Amino acid sequence: MPQWRELDHSALFGTPVITGWFGEGTDGELALLGRGGSDHTATSIAHLVNADKVILWKDVEGVLPLNPRWGIESKPIPYLGYGEAVELARLDTPVLHPATVEPLRSIGIPLEIRDLRGVHQEKASSIIGPDLHQTRKVKAIGCLPSIARISVDSPSLEVQSEKLGRVLIQLAQENVPCWNLDSVPGHISWIVSQHDLTVATRIVSEHFTEHEISEFGVMFSLVGNKLPEDSEFILTQQLKELLEVEVLSINEHAIRLISKNKDVHSMLKVLADHLELAIEA
Repeated sequence: MPQWRELDHSALFGTPVITGWFGEGTDGELALLGRGGSDHTATSIAHLVNADKVILWKDVEGVLPLNPRWGIESKPIPYLGYGEAVELARLDTPVLHPATVEPLRSIGIPLEIRDLRGVHQEKASSIIGPDLHQTRKVKAIGCLPSIARISVDSPSLEVQSEKLGRVLIQLAQENVPCWNLDSVPGHISWIVSQHDLTVATRIVSEHFTEHEISEFGVMFSLVGNKLPEDSEFILTQQLKELLEVEVLSINEHAIRLISKNKDVHSMLKVLADHLELAIEA
């Protein structure tokens, strides 16, 4: 994407039509942006011209709290904060790419998701904007099946920090997403997708002599702003035991859970019903 100073504002008059999906590669040549490239183009241009809002026309009604591929009906989420939208996009939603939201965050431009096939309504089904902390409620569930945890021990904190940095750089170079990182003195663990496990294990083994691998059926992300640090406010201990889940992490926008149970659909249905995200059949 061009920088602000490189945008010729004099060329923008009337209703400009700008072709998306193209950018400049590191070699200076024309490059395709890949998945979500046209949406990313729209939000990047919106940032450059300080637009009032961005509308993305999709073949879905809006951002749903549950990915439709799981066969559980749900209604569009009326409002998502930027952080919530990025968390959901990273794990599960096919509607948005995480990079789409980033150009809008710094200046607070709202993003509307509208249905290309539906009747035009005054208010969009889903709006994404600044993070609001009005409710401490789960709005959506992200779902990433088939993950693995790679764990290592390190006796030296100084060496641990150096090696951790090297591992993260190499994972990024190999395009291996690290879905969760836990680093405390003497111990590190990474969560990666099982299809990236071979590459990730090779990288970790280059820096740590011994490692342990645990495979899991699924990682869930309960998405919502400022969720309570006490996860039992959201899920009772009894429900955690029923679903065979353990809390992986809690951050500003999500509570992440992992389970060795591979019956993802059944678990997701129980979670959705408990959190009142599903539509009763």
